[in-house]
Parts: sequence; C-alpha cells; structure tokens
Amino acid sequence: MSDIQWLNYLFFTDFTSNREVLSAIPAGVVDEHNATMLAASLSEHDKGQYRANWTDQPGTEFSVAGVEVVYTSLPTNGLYKYTLILKFPSTSTAPSGRIVLQYNDAPPPAVEIEAS
Repeated sequence: MSDIQWLNYLFFTDFTSNREVLSAIPAGVVDEHNATMLAASLSEHDKGQYRANWTDQPGTEFSVAGVEVVYTSLPTNGLYKYTLILKFPSTSTAPSGRIVLQYNDAPPPAVEIEAS
C-alpha cells in the first residue's frame, strides 16, 4: 500500500450526500461519535478496494480514531465548495498523511410544475 497517493485517494469523490455529517465535525481530533460517522461516510463513498476497511476502532488499519480534521474554505478543484482534510496520526500506516474529502451545499429542491 506504500505506492498509494493517499492525499488524492478520494480527491474527486463527491461527499455532498454526507454534507450534514461532515460539516458537523469540528476541527481537531475526532471524538468517538464523529469517528463512527466518518468511518461510515468513508465506507459509503470509497469505491476502491479498501471500501470495507474503514473503521472507528483504534489501532487498526483504516481507522479514523485519532484522526485530526482540518477545514479550509478554499475549493481545491473548482467543483466543490467545501473541503475537509483528514490528517492521520504518524503511527497510522494505512492510510498515512492526509486525505481530502470534498462536498457542496445541498442542491435546491426540485420544483414541480403543474400542467395547465
């Protein structure tokens, strides 16, 4: 797994359907509740071979326990309004470093037009 570019692993994945979960996580080290929610969101959106591996259990690969959340207001690729950066502890072997998650506001509700 050392050849994986973790920073870009989920870079173009749209996490908008989980915007409420992601936007509610404060900057800093995630607590147990937010680790559970974050692991579920990653499992849902990860379309790669590691999809089933995300967990909130400390001390295991693909654990988000102890992950630090860093927000930035600058879009990174022009497609998304919000960026959430996960910084994994130095003791984490997989993933390592940082992972970028991106999302937008909810789309406006569809308006039904009645036929006259």
